[in-house]
Amino acid sequence: DDILLLAGDNYCECDLATFTAMFRGNPLIAAHDLGDPTRAKQFGTVVFNQDLEHGTLLRRVTEFQEKPPHPKSSCVSAGWWVLPKAILPRTFDYGAKTAITGKDNELLLDEANAIGVDLSIAKAAQEVWQSILEEGAADEDNTTLMKYLEKRAGIIVRGKAAAGRWGK
Repeated sequence: DDILLLAGDNYCECDLATFTAMFRGNPLIAAHDLGDPTRAKQFGTVVFNQDLEHGTLLRRVTEFQEKPPHPKSSCVSAGWWVLPKAILPRTFDYGAKTAITGKDNELLLDEANAIGVDLSIAKAAQEVWQSILEEGAADEDNTTLMKYLEKRAGIIVRGKAAAGRWGK
């Protein structure tokens, strides 16, 4: 199941049912805009960028700050999050195949080259995608990228819910 995470010191004026109804399968966070960054010093702040995707304005989290002396944002974490089921329990079933993500990365890099934009980090990410495709992950869910990275690093990343399934 997807995971609803509520902090004990939450700060939210939204109805919980309204908030959870906004969940569409991607991580969701509730934030409250205090209107003035100086008022946010005593809270955990959330810094966003804005993107237009399919005609919808999306705010994507770029940074969290814990009680910063000079907040970059007036938005504070409300202490409410919804995480998709594939994230912590290691089910690796987010719904997109690794080959599709690799193709999308290639298209991005081709377009960036065409307009003269340097995307060094995207190039490095594409090298990782290409390597796992070569290892046979084309038809696997793209979240299995984590398994390949774990293998290379000699570690396992998991949430508490997965501990019983995957050992200590």
